[in-house]
Amino acid sequence: MRITTPIEGQLYQLALAHLCAQNLVTVVSACLARPVKRRAVDTVGYLRVEWLGAEALAAVQEGYQRAGKRRWGSTRDKVAVSLGEKSRLYQALLQAIPIEVLPAEFIELRLALDVSV
Repeated sequence: MRITTPIEGQLYQLALAHLCAQNLVTVVSACLARPVKRRAVDTVGYLRVEWLGAEALAAVQEGYQRAGKRRWGSTRDKVAVSLGEKSRLYQALLQAIPIEVLPAEFIELRLALDVSV
């Protein structure tokens, strides 16, 4: 399954619905606070309010602040994220949501993460 912007927005909305805003902030900040080896060149993308919704975007922004990250290009209606961070956030959210509430298309991705494929 290819991760597209609408699918990513759907995951953030699902996380917000099942984890609540405060837990979403905690998942985002914990994920971003972990040290990882970065690529020499990393493309910057955006998480936008029209994809995530205002409440989910606010939670992501607060998570970035708690993790001590600040990126050039972030505004009130979008957060600039490297594609590596975007992928890690997606995986962290996918694993934080209980598998029982995941739609069928997300279960395959979750199982692949759980068995480290």
